[in-house]
Amino acid sequence: MKKTLTKLLGGALLALFLVPSTASATITAKWDWQNNTPAGIRSITTIENATGTVASNIDGVTMFVDATSGKLKPNGDNAQFNSGTILHIPVVSTSDVITFTPHSSSYHGVTIGTDDYDDTSGTERTHTATIAEVQQGYVEITSKGGYIYGVKVELAYMPPTKLVATWNWATDIPSGIQEISYNKNSGSIDSNLSGISLYVNASSGKLAYNNVNSAQFNSGTIIQVPVTSTADVVTVTAFSGYQSNISINNVAMSTATVEYDVTSSDVTTGYVEIKATANAYLVSIVLEKPYFTTATIGTTGWATFSSTQPTNFTKLNSVVNVYQVTGNTGSAINKSSVTTAAASTGLLLNGAAGTYAIPLTTTGTDLSGTNKLVAVTSAQSVDPAGTGYTNYVLAKSGDDAVFKYFTSAVNIDAGKAYLHLDVADPANPAHIFFLDDDATGVNVVRDQMEDASGNFFDLQGRKVAQPTKGLYIVNGKKVVMK
Repeated sequence: MKKTLTKLLGGALLALFLVPSTASATITAKWDWQNNTPAGIRSITTIENATGTVASNIDGVTMFVDATSGKLKPNGDNAQFNSGTILHIPVVSTSDVITFTPHSSSYHGVTIGTDDYDDTSGTERTHTATIAEVQQGYVEITSKGGYIYGVKVELAYMPPTKLVATWNWATDIPSGIQEISYNKNSGSIDSNLSGISLYVNASSGKLAYNNVNSAQFNSGTIIQVPVTSTADVVTVTAFSGYQSNISINNVAMSTATVEYDVTSSDVTTGYVEIKATANAYLVSIVLEKPYFTTATIGTTGWATFSSTQPTNFTKLNSVVNVYQVTGNTGSAINKSSVTTAAASTGLLLNGAAGTYAIPLTTTGTDLSGTNKLVAVTSAQSVDPAGTGYTNYVLAKSGDDAVFKYFTSAVNIDAGKAYLHLDVADPANPAHIFFLDDDATGVNVVRDQMEDASGNFFDLQGRKVAQPTKGLYIVNGKKVVMK
């Protein structure tokens, strides 16, 4: 982080403002057949007419491969990359850069995100992740045929860990699932993870454990698996021999275990549908989720944030700093660092301008006893003040950001927050609270103040007629009166 000097509203209101330097990628994940990185990639199992994953040189960073109508196959110092084969390369921020290296002489073109390359020159391509790609969690690369040397991605920080929600009737996960029965009725079944549940519609069927390591799944019974991202994967396992009696989104299972990749249509409806088209037996359902939301920081380097689910910021490697606001000292905001937060917690983010993946979790720290930021979980109108309190919004002032009092109700978007202080009079101590440097408490002046009349102002921006001992601002400079 670097200290950027700042001039704020009102001529005399000046303070140090923290804006980080542009975040550089700190993790480089590679799938490099030319140099056999990670070790052994040249000997990976061929993915053909199927889907699968390929590990990179970074533990925990994997590439998803959809070769249901193509092929990815090692070929000496390169890989056969047949037309129609799709790669999903994980990204976490709009600073992430993907480098695609085609075979120098056997290459027929490629699409990287929305960039379409038809030439066969073998030129190395780079692509910077877009907001939409960060929101979906990956950049898609589609082959037009030929061979490649490799792909790499420079990540700002480690991708969020996938959460795995399980419903397994054979092994009784979650505990007690074998005791749940729906017969001519409907309801939900919790997974092993808090907040993730199946919806079961057995109004014309039945779903119940049958004491032989599976659940009876009678004709007409429907299960809805909740999904939120096209990066979600639903794996369904049927009792062997009964898979053809079960459909996933109206497509019959062809094998006893099927991995289904969630589509944008599924995200729109909010679920994947599993249906018994004839009497069958169901062993398990597994939902894998790259569990994250996203946040966008503007050019000031600051943004408010909230999530309807708990959040965990430990993977962000100081690329994004996260704070709660505990109050104020005069016109300066008091804030403290946050590593995890419970659902519906208002937070303050500091980082380079861009969009970032924010990892979700199942539990987070309850900050309600100290935090003065109020989460906005759905868009709402917020009044400026009431009996014994005043609200403030994060606003842009020039190139900077301040918490500013507003004189009439304002609309605040979902996923943001506002500052709620127990201050009855918004003009006391200030109409504006600025984001001071907690580490040093030092105020630094960048430019001359708008008021260059030689008047004295205190650090709250109030004009002082007869200054006594203390620190003042005069013509944009600090003056100590002794």
